[in-house]
Amino acid sequence: MINKNPHALVSKEPELLHKIKNLKKKVFEKETALFDALEDFVAIQARIKDFYSKVYLSRLGKYMEKIEELKEKMLGKVPKVKKHLPEFSLTKEIDENPEVQKELKTIYRKLAKLYHPDRIKDMEERDFLNRRMSDINESFQKGDIDGLRRYLKRADAEMGLGLSSLKRIKYLDADLIVLGEMKALYDKKIEIVKENQMCKLMNKTDTEKEEVYKETEERLKFDIALHQKILKSLNKDEE
Repeated sequence: MINKNPHALVSKEPELLHKIKNLKKKVFEKETALFDALEDFVAIQARIKDFYSKVYLSRLGKYMEKIEELKEKMLGKVPKVKKHLPEFSLTKEIDENPEVQKELKTIYRKLAKLYHPDRIKDMEERDFLNRRMSDINESFQKGDIDGLRRYLKRADAEMGLGLSSLKRIKYLDADLIVLGEMKALYDKKIEIVKENQMCKLMNKTDTEKEEVYKETEERLKFDIALHQKILKSLNKDEE
C-alpha cells in the first residue's frame, strides 16, 4: 500500500510517472493486438460473405431459391419478391445530422489539442502521442463518433487531466484488463467462425469444392422433387 503522506507521494512522483509511461505503452500494445484481432475477424467474415454470394450461390442458388418458392406455395403464400435494400452509411448519417457532425468536430478538436506531440520533448512520449493522434485522425475521417468519445474518456488517464498519478495508474490498469478480455473474446470468435462450414468449404481445394457442390446439388434436387410431389398432393386434395 502506497503511503498517502503528501511528502511521500511527492518523492514517489517520478516513480509513478515512469509507471504511467510504461502502462500507456502496454495499453497501446494491447489496443494494437485487439485491433489486429478485430480486423482478422471482420476480414474472415467478409471473405465468407463474398464466397457465399459470388461462388456458392452462383453455383447452387437457383436450387435453394426453388425450394424456398415451393415452401411458400405449400404454405399458401405468394412467393416473395426480392428487394434491394439501400446499404447503411454512417458517413451519410453524419452528413445529414448537424448535431452529430458538430459533436464530432468538437471532440476531435479537443483530442487534437490534448494529444498534440510538438510540445513534448520526451521522444518515447512523442511516439505514443503520434500513434494516438493517428488513431484519432482515422476515427475522425471515418466519422466514428463513438470511437472519438472513447478516446476522450481515456484522455483523463492517459494525459492526466485533473487526476492524481495514483488514479491514472488505477484507470490504466483497468483499461489493460478490459483490452485483454476483449482480445480473448475476439480470438474465440475467430476460432468459432473458422469452424463454420462455409469457411471450411472456402478453404478447400478446387477439387474438394467440386465434390461438395455435386453432393449438395444432388441433395437439393432431391429436396425439390420431394417438395413438388408434396405440393402436387396438396393441390389434389383441395380439388
